[in-house]
Amino acid sequence: MNDTVIKIQAYNEFEAGMAKLEEVSNFLPDATTKEGYEKSKRIALDIGKVKSKLEKVRVSEKSYWLEGGRQVQTQAKEIEVRLINLIEPHKEAYKAVDNAEKLKKQKRQDEATAKIEAIAIMIETAEHLDSVGVSELMEQCEQFDTESGLWELTNDAIACKLRVSKKLLDMYLTKQQNEANEKELAELRAKQAIQDQKDHDARIAKQASEQAEKDKQQAVDDKEKADQAKIEADNRLIEQKKKSKIDAENALVESKRLADEASENARLLEVKRQDDEREADRVQSEKLESNKKHVGVICKATKESLMQECELDEATAKKVTKAIAKKLIANLIVQY
Repeated sequence: MNDTVIKIQAYNEFEAGMAKLEEVSNFLPDATTKEGYEKSKRIALDIGKVKSKLEKVRVSEKSYWLEGGRQVQTQAKEIEVRLINLIEPHKEAYKAVDNAEKLKKQKRQDEATAKIEAIAIMIETAEHLDSVGVSELMEQCEQFDTESGLWELTNDAIACKLRVSKKLLDMYLTKQQNEANEKELAELRAKQAIQDQKDHDARIAKQASEQAEKDKQQAVDDKEKADQAKIEADNRLIEQKKKSKIDAENALVESKRLADEASENARLLEVKRQDDEREADRVQSEKLESNKKHVGVICKATKESLMQECELDEATAKKVTKAIAKKLIANLIVQY
């Protein structure tokens, strides 16, 4: 923060009159009196005029100083541009040297980094190799030059080479031991496979011998069963023939019995049919006789009703009654 105070000359007039104004206004009269009232009012008006004049000066001075500030900024910028034009060619010249040195240094670092990475990646490569391949990588790592062309990364390269060499040696010893173990295990497995094959062949031979003996015994058992089955079949055939003969004789007897029974049943049915027919004829005759008498009674009553109600003579009433009985008169039925 800048504590410098700039004195404005235009305000000196006001500073000079402040002591007199303070002296005049320092006493506060009793405004309740006419004299005191007029005095306070006059003081306020006089000082108000000074205040208005001060405001006009302030506005004028502020405008002046604002324009001065703008001029300070503008002129400084113009000088700055001229200075920059003087600086830039020299600045570009030494920056070009700096950039070239940076590029050269970056190239050296990239090349050195690539060499270090080429050493470091040997560990990953060795994971997929056998002990012979790892041994070859160890020779390559040992021949790697860490004395030149590595610049700032020389120490990093030396440390990386030592670390990778140690790791490759550990991997070589481990893989060599694993390969020896695998070789030994493969030999044991080969011997075990030969023994397993011998055992397998022996089991097969034993099983074949046992199976042949079982088949032989089975053939004997099967022949005995076949002979026994033939004897049983012959016996069943004999029994079947005997049973068939008996069944035929029984069937003949049963057939004759059934035929005699059917003949007797037919005779009895015919006798019953004839008796039923005679009984039906008798019942029909009785029914016809009874019906004839009933019809006669109805016809007689009808005739008498015609003679009485319609005043017909007997011959005419009789003819009408016969016509009704024979259903010759439309829409007229006699209920017997």
